[in-house]
Amino acid sequence: MTRMTLTLAAIAALVGTSLAQAPDKLTLKTGVVPMATLLKELSTASGLTLDSIPRFRGEAMLLDVKDAPVNEVLTRVAQAVGADWEKIEGGYRLVLSTETERKQREEEIADRAARIQRGLDQRIAGMGPTLDANAARQAVEEALKTQEEFQRRMQQREQGTVGSIFVNANVARPSSRTMPAERTALMLAKGIGERTLAAMMPGDRIVFSTSPTAVQVRMPASASQALQEFVQQHNLVADMVRDLGKPTPEGGLQLNIQMSGQADLNAKPISRLGRVLLVVERFRDNWNLQLRAYDVDGRMAGQAFTMVSASMGAEPTQLTLKHPEKPIALPALAHEFAALMNQPRRGMSFTTGAGEMVRAIRLSSTEGFEISPSQAKPTTPVSDEWRTRLSRPETFDPLSFVVGEAVARIGASESVNTVACLSDQTYRTQTALLRDSLTVAQAAGALAGTPGVHFGIEDGWLTVRPKHYIEHRATQLDRVSLGQALRKGLADGRLSLDLTASYAAAQPSIVAMEGYDGDVFAALSKHIFEGETLRDQSFQREMLRLYANLNAGQRNALAQGNAVQISALNGSGRTALQRMVFNAMNFMPIQVQTEGQHRGPMNPMADNERTDALPSGIPSNGYLTMQINETPGAYATNSKTGAARVMSGYELGGMLPDPNGGNRPPSEEFDGFTPMTLRVMQFTFHFSPTTTGNQGLTDKVFPTAGSRSVPFAQLPTAFLARLQEFRNRLGSFQTTGVDVIAIGGTRGGGPPPP
Repeated sequence: MTRMTLTLAAIAALVGTSLAQAPDKLTLKTGVVPMATLLKELSTASGLTLDSIPRFRGEAMLLDVKDAPVNEVLTRVAQAVGADWEKIEGGYRLVLSTETERKQREEEIADRAARIQRGLDQRIAGMGPTLDANAARQAVEEALKTQEEFQRRMQQREQGTVGSIFVNANVARPSSRTMPAERTALMLAKGIGERTLAAMMPGDRIVFSTSPTAVQVRMPASASQALQEFVQQHNLVADMVRDLGKPTPEGGLQLNIQMSGQADLNAKPISRLGRVLLVVERFRDNWNLQLRAYDVDGRMAGQAFTMVSASMGAEPTQLTLKHPEKPIALPALAHEFAALMNQPRRGMSFTTGAGEMVRAIRLSSTEGFEISPSQAKPTTPVSDEWRTRLSRPETFDPLSFVVGEAVARIGASESVNTVACLSDQTYRTQTALLRDSLTVAQAAGALAGTPGVHFGIEDGWLTVRPKHYIEHRATQLDRVSLGQALRKGLADGRLSLDLTASYAAAQPSIVAMEGYDGDVFAALSKHIFEGETLRDQSFQREMLRLYANLNAGQRNALAQGNAVQISALNGSGRTALQRMVFNAMNFMPIQVQTEGQHRGPMNPMADNERTDALPSGIPSNGYLTMQINETPGAYATNSKTGAARVMSGYELGGMLPDPNGGNRPPSEEFDGFTPMTLRVMQFTFHFSPTTTGNQGLTDKVFPTAGSRSVPFAQLPTAFLARLQEFRNRLGSFQTTGVDVIAIGGTRGGGPPPP
């Protein structure tokens, strides 16, 4: 409170010295507008020339003041957005000084570090004491029971008496004590330091190693004690496995249950560790830890997958409200907006087979909870008026309809001036804000309870602003590029690959593509075909950004089977490739084949660790190629509801009659099908003669205008024959692939592995 007051006074003194020509006070009500619009209206009201650097011009701002001193209004605006005023001719410009940005970064890192420390301490304390001989014996005995049950069911499966095998390792987990590898991963993270982890941004990935490559970080010296303790604990379990005389047979069927928190039945005593890696990935407020420890001969000695949660939570807030029980009646537009954004979405779940995605359909709420079709409410139609509003988010900000209205009405009810820099974090609070009996206290509580948001009333001002400015600016959705993509989609009538790629490239961060944009594309999916699939592209965001940055000549060269040098990619394309390979939010598998692997791997991590596969980073002399495979698909429609979507060859093949019986009806959702083509573009990145990576994108060639839709059984014979090939491939994959699911437990040992 004291620090804020001092900052406020200092800024007021700076601004106030140059306001001789401005009116003493002003009254202004803007609604939710971009910062550029707010400054334009403030300039008119104050007579000053007001501007900002580009970084601030798109911020979603709200200002509602009455007879407020001009210098205080300007001070509060700068404070809400985390900026400084710089004197220019005739007025001021909002800037971000180096010192202000340094302080903001330091405060954010300190806050995150404290949360990470609490998360690590809670996880470690929850483990209880380290393993002793009795606990190790119990853990191995229970793991053996699970192993025996697994082998028995595998034999039944080979005899054709059971299908898929589900083994719940949680029921056999003996106590809250975790196995050595999981404890070691947490202790290593603590030794690395909370501040180092806190400096990571969402999507960052760091690999710490005892023998680092050029793209890894050396494990700190403090790790030695944790690694020595791991050897002692590991050998305790390994000795017990040996003494009980029932290790997993070499080369036999086995259930690797060490990742589920149980004892590793393959454990063998070691004298000391060779190489150890700890992979740390940040996903929002969760830090995933992956430990891989090898003995001196390069054999796996232990591995663990665990997570540390450092959720921000709501900022502690004390509010003294004048009229806490006063009802707030949000306008009709707010309720209409919420209805459009909260209707059920068609969610997609994926499995991979024979080089193509098999897509299963389910209905889910906006929050992601699955709902049955019988529970789903009819889709709310999008009127022409709402189509205009939704397609112009730079004018009709998504935070204006509910959140902005609630903020403004709280301020009016409490008779205070209001300034807000609204974060996309508040978008999800709209459900809580739309209860029938909404009061000032309920609305204020919902906003104050939003993680990452500061909500306060003091000195006659209501202020809403991000708690962490740097992360807010890195993850805030860009309204201009979203509006351009929506209007292009409405004009074209579909969400094309080029449109999706251009939109991904225009966003300031791939993390920004996680919220409102998916909802609004889904709401407009009857006008933008396949609009609801925007979320399905989330795991390929960096590949989309790379594709968008290929120029016409490079795309043509790839389509003709020619190579494009990695060094010829522009800066944005190379950055996308760098993140695609080494960062956490996107995954591009890298296959490594060397002669050394046939003799016994010189580098045991080369198969599955990207920073080992490319120890010096991405080579500039590498190149990429592309292969296009055209596969059959269909434009499926429902003549009664108007629903439509593209179905792949695998989905359509699954609708063919099953010669063994038990096939489901051709389609419960669609009654008309028009053949079309799916163009699967398989990109191969040749980093070296022995190191490659693959990623694919799919474009859709729609039926020509006037093509006739027919029932499934009346599709052309040749087309159905091609679908039979996909059905056969899918059946082969399902019967020959691994069909065993191990369910990790949460009892006493933290969350299950990712």
